[in-house]
Amino acid sequence: MLNENDSSSDVTFDHLAWLHTFLSQVQTDRAQLLQREYLWGWARRFTFFSAISAWYPFRQHSLVGIGISAALFVVFRYCVLVHRHARADRELSDQLVIQTQESQRRCRGEIELIRDWQRPADDATGYELSPVLDDGHTWHLTEQELGDVDAFAQPVGFFGLLNRASTCLGARRLRDMLEHPCLDLDRIQGRQQAISWLEKNSAMRLRVMAACAILRGHNRSLTILVRAIAEAKPLPRQATVTGLRLWSIVSLAVAILSMIQVSLGHMAWFYGMIALALVNGVLYLPMRAMLCKRLDDFKEVALAANGLLRVVGQGCTDLPDQTILQDIKHALSDVQGKAVLPAFCNRIRWSESGGIFHEICNFVFFYDLHVASSILNCVVPNQQRLLTAIAAMADLESLASLSSFAFESRATGDTCYPTITDEPSLSIVEGRHPLIPSSEGVANSIELDCDNRVWVITGSNMAGKSTLLRMCGMHTVLAQLGTVALAERMSLSPVCLMSDMRVSDNLADHESYFLAEVRQIRRMVKPEVDDYMLLGLIDEPYRGTNSSEQIAASLAVVEHFIESGHFFLVATHEQQLTDLASNNAESSNFHFQENLGANGMVFDYRLHAGPATTRNALLVLEREGYPQTLLDRARAWIAENAEEIVSAADEESKPHIPAQP
Repeated sequence: MLNENDSSSDVTFDHLAWLHTFLSQVQTDRAQLLQREYLWGWARRFTFFSAISAWYPFRQHSLVGIGISAALFVVFRYCVLVHRHARADRELSDQLVIQTQESQRRCRGEIELIRDWQRPADDATGYELSPVLDDGHTWHLTEQELGDVDAFAQPVGFFGLLNRASTCLGARRLRDMLEHPCLDLDRIQGRQQAISWLEKNSAMRLRVMAACAILRGHNRSLTILVRAIAEAKPLPRQATVTGLRLWSIVSLAVAILSMIQVSLGHMAWFYGMIALALVNGVLYLPMRAMLCKRLDDFKEVALAANGLLRVVGQGCTDLPDQTILQDIKHALSDVQGKAVLPAFCNRIRWSESGGIFHEICNFVFFYDLHVASSILNCVVPNQQRLLTAIAAMADLESLASLSSFAFESRATGDTCYPTITDEPSLSIVEGRHPLIPSSEGVANSIELDCDNRVWVITGSNMAGKSTLLRMCGMHTVLAQLGTVALAERMSLSPVCLMSDMRVSDNLADHESYFLAEVRQIRRMVKPEVDDYMLLGLIDEPYRGTNSSEQIAASLAVVEHFIESGHFFLVATHEQQLTDLASNNAESSNFHFQENLGANGMVFDYRLHAGPATTRNALLVLEREGYPQTLLDRARAWIAENAEEIVSAADEESKPHIPAQP
């Protein structure tokens, strides 16, 4: 298989060309695997029919015929095993083709949904796996922040952009990482190293993802597997179980002997068989319900268990003994031994039988008792190891998703792994909004540090203020996830993200729009962030109240933010806030602007230094077809009352500005 040998981090590397070459080789291998599967499929059919008919030519010599049939059945069994492996390899190649084609689509620069944009639901059974990789200290994003960064939005959303997990467990793990950005510097850097390794070794990453994709569509089976392993307990009264299993061997021998004797005409043995069945019925029926309960879940997990076995094998083959990926590899290899996961996969096949023959086997030699004992004797001693391996698969899927984002984003523009520092700062150089196609987006830069902590951003409607705030929030989360930022350079100290951009009322809780906004900003005024920096993103503070009180409250709050020592980006239309920022050394003014063209307003979506000097609300009304007489009255009113408006706003804001000495 091809490998790009670390060239994916080189700006000259052609991601689409590499994917095309890799896909061609995968499709060639797939054609060979299809032929191999086809040939061994016919071989197993031929040997099976040969085995059941071989006795006929030697019917005069029964022992010879039986011996030849037995030998052919051994060959048939070998053909079955080889055919099964060939089919598994072909299924992996099918998924590898799909994974590569999906990556090709993303590398063309379009924002396209590959998996699911919706927030994965928690496991209804309540069995949440503990991740193998310790996240350390994290910060919980509320619904407000998640909504403001379009975490679970249609048609793609932030989560949908990142999500490449094939299982519900991998999607939940990625969801948890997104909703709880990491605050631990060392752990963020550890994730970066792992994601970078997977990005540079994309052939291995795609193979591992293809192995996980075999489980796609089997979430129910996977959920039941987790529950069955977590709830597994030894059979009660082990001494009795051992005694019954020993008796079952005697019972089976007696049953076989009785059938031989009956076939020879000794009908007295038939009554012995009936007596044996009655005795076994007395012994089996009291434990039937218990055995069924222990085996019910295991009857539905074969697909998930065999898929997990495939992931384990691929992970142990392709993952490195370095970075935090070695912890995942160790958890997977811990169940790779024949006595653990392979044995479990073999034994659960025995639980899938049913029908009248299955019931006869229970009354002859306690079939379900042997199956339950075999499965539980494999699961119970290895319970934690199996659950840890499943959790490792979820961790691996989340890191592979973030690595796929890194690989594909690098094909569409500048990207970088952010520098994580313990010095309070946030710097994004030419950062692009992740949910805007690279061909349409405009890059902007942000620079916050201890000497310049608060930016007041003004500008016309639709000029780009909200987009800039969301870009900053998304890049902060991307950095703390450990993946790339869509920027030329980025550095930051881990921050606690809070936002107030899309507040909505909640009538069920008797919470008005303004009250919801007040409560959201209060979290930033009185932050519970311990020793970490807060990054606050606010779009039009207190827009839910009258203009004079909005200005007064905004002035007081922004002044408090400047004194707080935390980082804030505040988008506003109010000139008084720009004056406040101009008069403080630790705050700055920036703005977006528009130009009037032949077809109306033209936006460059670029951030400029200083406060905005233009407004466009009436121009928007004009563009949308408002009557000209209405617009003329509005402009006349502004011209007549401009001085009164400014003076009233200044008067209202005075109590909130400290008196000059």
